[in-house]
Amino acid sequence: MSSRHKEAMAHLSYGLSQGGCFIVLTGEVGTGKTTLCRNLLGDLPDNVDVALILNANIDERELLQTICDELKIPYALETSQKHLLDLIYRYLLDTFADNRHTVLIIDEAQLLNRDVLEQIRLLTNLETTKAKLLQIILIGQPELNELLSRNDLRQLAQRVTARYHLGSLRRSEIEEYINCRLGVAGCKQPLFSKQALNKLHALTDGIPRKINVLADHSLLAAYAKTQSLVDAKTVKAAAGDVFFDKALPGTGQAVSSGQTKWWLAAAMLILVNIGLWWFFTQPSRPLAIQTPQAGIADTDETGIQEVVAQLDNPGKPSTSIISGTVDQAPDAANTASASSDTLAQATLPPDADQDRYSEPDQQGVQISGVVEGVPGSVVIAENFLDATPEFPPEVAQSAIANQDVDVSMGAATDSQVAAGTDSSPPLATPSAVALQPSQGTAPTTTQGLPESEFGRLLETSADLTGRIAAFRTLAEIWQQDFPAQLMKPACQTVSELGLRCLGFSDWSQMLRYNRPAIIVVSHLDQLHRVIVRSVAGDSAEILVGGRAHSVAVDELRSRWTRDGVLFWKISEAGMGLRQFGQTNTDLVRVRAYLNRALTRARMPLLESLELPEFDLDMSQKVFALQTRFGIIDDSKIGPETYLLMNELVDPESTPVLNSRLP
Repeated sequence: MSSRHKEAMAHLSYGLSQGGCFIVLTGEVGTGKTTLCRNLLGDLPDNVDVALILNANIDERELLQTICDELKIPYALETSQKHLLDLIYRYLLDTFADNRHTVLIIDEAQLLNRDVLEQIRLLTNLETTKAKLLQIILIGQPELNELLSRNDLRQLAQRVTARYHLGSLRRSEIEEYINCRLGVAGCKQPLFSKQALNKLHALTDGIPRKINVLADHSLLAAYAKTQSLVDAKTVKAAAGDVFFDKALPGTGQAVSSGQTKWWLAAAMLILVNIGLWWFFTQPSRPLAIQTPQAGIADTDETGIQEVVAQLDNPGKPSTSIISGTVDQAPDAANTASASSDTLAQATLPPDADQDRYSEPDQQGVQISGVVEGVPGSVVIAENFLDATPEFPPEVAQSAIANQDVDVSMGAATDSQVAAGTDSSPPLATPSAVALQPSQGTAPTTTQGLPESEFGRLLETSADLTGRIAAFRTLAEIWQQDFPAQLMKPACQTVSELGLRCLGFSDWSQMLRYNRPAIIVVSHLDQLHRVIVRSVAGDSAEILVGGRAHSVAVDELRSRWTRDGVLFWKISEAGMGLRQFGQTNTDLVRVRAYLNRALTRARMPLLESLELPEFDLDMSQKVFALQTRFGIIDDSKIGPETYLLMNELVDPESTPVLNSRLP
């Protein structure tokens, strides 16, 4: 089995061992769900009775009859639905008295209708004080998850104790998969070239069933040509027979050149119509006749003077833009914006390149080429924060996959942040966030500061919400001294203090990380950095200039630009992604640290501390810890799990938003 199939087996085994109600396994067609089910049946102990339903297109009465047939419960054909249910209940009680366990497995469960699912839920109502008398495994295609997410089935969805989505095979797994099947057939040498394996992956999308069919046809074609090795050309030719000469996955081949030309013509016609519609529906714009006194050179000089005046007096609005005519204002604004970079370079001293990260006296100017804090200017929130999350790429991808919303993680402004000699890439690719005036009315608050008071706090605290001030305040919470002047990227300075930066852009993820954080909020087109010190219900405690204020969470989130960064400390467990199937001597150290966290959480401990492997027992313990504390329960040790373990093992020196210690 591949690592994904082993991981799915671990989830199924864990769900059965915990005595939960429902276990859900989903996957695309041909990914090996039924094969996985057969392997599970072979691994079940002798005291387990299994009722396997392969045809899920049945009604409630047929469901009960099928269960009776599978469990060999005698019944008459005219037996009512209620009597069938009573027979099943009596059977479950008798088997429980004999120390036996019953499992119901339903394949193709996405075909079940709502009434049948409700009947299945009612079957799980019979239970003892310790466990359910019937456990149910639902296996189906991704549509099953959509079915269970319906509001009228929420009672069933809440009883799901374990779920796993079985994905397709990766390129490296395809090679192992094919060589394993060849080995079972008695072949001791590889028969597919590297290029052929790449073509197999591209044409089958990593679906095992498609791989089986296409590889079989490719071997047959190679035999017919008396080839000792299957090449990419042979695989591509065999794909034409397997896929009936239709458009091949991963190749972009069309059904015919005639259809290609037809689609191109249709696309061009649509684009032409859109262009004509846009041209004729735009309002007419009068031409602005400029005199020699109002030429381009004068406009550029005026724009530069305005930006200089704004930098010297951040609170004073631009007089020429405000007092000018409606047609002139956009031109002046654009000229000032376009010349800001030139101005930053022109006003730098000769040795500015050697000190480009210095930040003099909080005047709203970032010498690294970005003018920030100027009223009316457009500032990118990620640049305003200068947050560089530090996790290895594989851990970063795990964190991105576990996002609750479709937004980028907190991004870095520095190209690289070094930890010692190793560079740590940002957690996600940044997306520019141009701040616009707030649209609509922010939610009215009843707790903490009134909305207008919070706005006035930001207006009167502009000199207290600078980048260095925010990083210094957050460092003080960690009992560290942050320098008053920056000679290097902020997060690189943080790493020299023994801490690391971790970016985020989702409020719920910040709560799961459970660390004080710097967030960027917007007020009147200006950006401010505030420290979220704690969150309790609908109220949050924020720090501005070192002073604490209470503000409603709804208002804070309405002003948040979805850009934030927090600090965390690397423990002896390290920071690499750990998951089921890995074998490494470092895992002994990770096991010991996990065991300490489980001890503080008062949960069952690992069976072995000396095993250098991420085995099933370790996967189950990680899953239980994640479920207990409400973080992403993927059975992997990633960012959220590392921060949770740090909080449990070393609570005295780990500041948190809200204590989760039992």
